[in-house]
Amino acid sequence: MQNIDYTYLFHSITEKQNRVDVTVHRTGDKHSVSLAANDSQFIDRCSAYLPSRLADLIDIAAAVFAADRLTVRHGEIRCGIEIILPVRDPDYYNQPYIIEHLRDILYWYTEDIWSFYFVQRERYGRSAELQPRLLFGRTAVNEVILWSGGLDSLAGICNRAFEQPEARFMLLGTGGDNSVLGRQAKIASVVSANLGDRFNLKRVPLHLLYRGAYKIRDLNKISRSRGFVFLALGSVCALLEGRSELFVCENGIGAINLNFSGSELGLDHACSVHPISLIMVSNLISQVIGSPFAIRDPFVFSTKAQMCEIFHWVPEAIRAAIPLTVSCDRQQRKLGQRLQCGRCSSCLLRHLALTAAGVGDETQYDSYPVQGDIPGNRHYWAMSQQVETMRGLLEEGNERDIWNRLTLEYPDTLPDLANSLATWFGSDLPSIQRQIIGLYQRHISEWEFLQRQSNPAVLAYQDLSAAHVAARR
Repeated sequence: MQNIDYTYLFHSITEKQNRVDVTVHRTGDKHSVSLAANDSQFIDRCSAYLPSRLADLIDIAAAVFAADRLTVRHGEIRCGIEIILPVRDPDYYNQPYIIEHLRDILYWYTEDIWSFYFVQRERYGRSAELQPRLLFGRTAVNEVILWSGGLDSLAGICNRAFEQPEARFMLLGTGGDNSVLGRQAKIASVVSANLGDRFNLKRVPLHLLYRGAYKIRDLNKISRSRGFVFLALGSVCALLEGRSELFVCENGIGAINLNFSGSELGLDHACSVHPISLIMVSNLISQVIGSPFAIRDPFVFSTKAQMCEIFHWVPEAIRAAIPLTVSCDRQQRKLGQRLQCGRCSSCLLRHLALTAAGVGDETQYDSYPVQGDIPGNRHYWAMSQQVETMRGLLEEGNERDIWNRLTLEYPDTLPDLANSLATWFGSDLPSIQRQIIGLYQRHISEWEFLQRQSNPAVLAYQDLSAAHVAARR
């Protein structure tokens, strides 16, 4: 059984900062930080009350956010993380099947071992639970969509709005950084101003104060659980809007996020909105509310470039907002650096999408993609290898032969993915396999288009990558 490395004892979570007592069992250190979860923006639009189990789900998401951020990993060694959290309905959340489901989801996200013990909350609830709501004249929302302020979010909401010209949308954002929250608001206002008054943005800020206990370098640089936190908060928002679905806008290449190569590790393999993540969290929410709930990604079989083609049809003001969106994976910036690095896999995929879609990439990168020191960019090298590997797997044979080769290359990913999606969609397995094959065939074509647009040094580097893959075979 996994030893407990960190214990987080939470006091009742409110809109204001409340204490979290942290015990680091490896060293014996004890200290405190504080956490606030502000869900007050639910008040003016959502249902007549915030049910206790949903309020508790917000608290669980906030607690996981804080614990994941504060837990320092050492290489690939998994941690034992214990959360002691006051909730309104501890008897319900302490049921073994709920605890087991939470543990399974968070192991999937973080590969850490999580344990939960829920105790009775003693403080009154937050204002979203206590203040009455005036629902007279409220306009129904057709879809609730997660809103990160990224390129996929912008492209996704534009696609959904054009597909449903009369629909009304609720956008749900969150984060612990005021600059991120501000960017979400700024881009959402551009969308609303140019695609009609059919959009409403709500945000649930999560603020963690750690001064005196931690320095920024001590914090976990990659928030592995951020997908769970975002999906849980978005699900609460959807339920309060009377919807049984939450929508996520993420391209299939980024969502599935296959390992670049068998030997390469640590290059942005998060599963924030992986299709299996959506299914697992959907099942948890369905358990909590006692009725079916689904989190859906309409773009799971689309490339990022396909999503970005919508920008040819939107007003110029929305196209001008594209550089405001952020895709970069880097967590810290040095003085004088631009916000987006231009070297990580997410920046490269962003540049690929905008180039292949014919939109043009006006993003201000610190190091412009596919230029400069290409051999020194391990992300570009890894992505090039993956494309060359995929090209070899997809070139010849019927769909069954191609699928068999793909599953031999990615045995821990693609078989489970296809089976899970077939069950989730109620579709036949060959149809799902065909769509996954088509997704990666389009990705290869877009990558080849990018190479043709690039400078000679990049083309030479692409040849080197192809030779390297051929030598592996």
